[in-house]
Amino acid sequence: NTQATMNATKNTFSLTRLGLLLKREYSVNWKQHAYRLLAIYGTFLVVLFFQLLISEPNEAVSQTIHRFSSIVGFVCGVVSMVYLSQMMKPMETKTSRINYLMLPATNAEKFVSRLLMATVGFWITAIVALAFATASRYIFMPFMYVNPDLYHPIFGNVMAELFDFSCQIHDIKGIIM
Repeated sequence: NTQATMNATKNTFSLTRLGLLLKREYSVNWKQHAYRLLAIYGTFLVVLFFQLLISEPNEAVSQTIHRFSSIVGFVCGVVSMVYLSQMMKPMETKTSRINYLMLPATNAEKFVSRLLMATVGFWITAIVALAFATASRYIFMPFMYVNPDLYHPIFGNVMAELFDFSCQIHDIKGIIM
């Protein structure tokens, strides 16, 4: 009976085990995830702060948001590569590799859980950091003379600009021309 249970674990993909692996990954490495969130938040806040400093008071808000969104897109691209490069971190040392491979899950479940943490986990972290950074800008704005239209929430505009592929295609077309 034990042999049948072990074979079932080896041969079938289970969303329950995948969920347990994701929960284990987050609970074991919560400090690392928190530090990454703080690093991305700090990067976005510094970029937004400098964007507010260099923007002219009569400059269009859409231009400031576009510049900020371009830099955020670049930062997200670089940081996502770092996240993906750390995907197989549990296989780094012999002891951690043995512990990771001894988890009661299939290799596919282990790989998918790490892939989800590196992709979906990154985007959740980046969106949360961006939301905090755009909310934190209200701390600095009274000390600078910025366009009063920037006092309105800009998180939605930045997200729309990041995920508006037609805008990005237009930018690529302009660069090629």
